[in-house]
Amino acid sequence: MDRIDDAVRKLIEVRGPVGTADVVTVLASQVASLLAANAGPNGDPEALFDTMIRAQIDMVRRMNAIENERADG
Repeated sequence: MDRIDDAVRKLIEVRGPVGTADVVTVLASQVASLLAANAGPNGDPEALFDTMIRAQIDMVRRMNAIENERADG
């Protein structure tokens, strides 16, 4: 994922705001392909996507709570 994130940043920097829609379209296609591959032949890519997004949201919330606790002392 870090490599994809880095590649996206480079593409956006090169293409600028005008090309951002193109980059997003390509990324959406790549994400759909990866989800289908990871879900397997009998899996549900949408369920996998939901699970991944919820896990990431939970992680961000935990990280924010930790940061808030640190800031409060």
